[in-house]
Amino acid sequence: MAGPIPSQKVIGTHSGAFHADESLACAILRLLPRFHEAKIVRTRRSDEIELCDVVVDVGGVYDPKGLRFDHHQRDFDEKWTLSPIEKYPPVKMSSAGLVYTHFGKEVLKELGVAAEDIEVVYPLIYDSLIREVDGIDNGINQYPGDHLPAYKIATGLSFRISRLNPRWNKPLSSGDPYLEGFNAAMKLA
Repeated sequence: MAGPIPSQKVIGTHSGAFHADESLACAILRLLPRFHEAKIVRTRRSDEIELCDVVVDVGGVYDPKGLRFDHHQRDFDEKWTLSPIEKYPPVKMSSAGLVYTHFGKEVLKELGVAAEDIEVVYPLIYDSLIREVDGIDNGINQYPGDHLPAYKIATGLSFRISRLNPRWNKPLSSGDPYLEGFNAAMKLA
């Protein structure tokens, strides 16, 4: 006799226009076996957010133990500090940076990175991909004044994902007009 069917995990993020940070955060989570088949719920309703197993970029809470990864609190100032490239100053993290901070090593292991290489690869992935998303999403000036960049734009991911949002003058179909673009954004991320 088979045991009970495990319930499907749910990843929550905000509805409406989407950005690279929550698209990348959801994509990172889906690389983990426990979230690989997770349903994505796009909402701003607190009653729906509370039912999600993990929440990114919405809800007003940063609590890694509770799997809540929002960076939109007035007093939020979590920064990545593990950069091997000393010229990079710490950058305030977006939901992508928060999810990567807590799950990045596990994801790298799932992707087949050798255990002895994870400690080297982990900060390099942040500096070459995620730092850019964090900086752009938080409105951080790329060149804060000392002629050294706070981050470099290496992938253009934030711009490419923003173009997947429906245009303001596009006729709306029934349902969520952003859903198709968000799914494409996660795939791109």
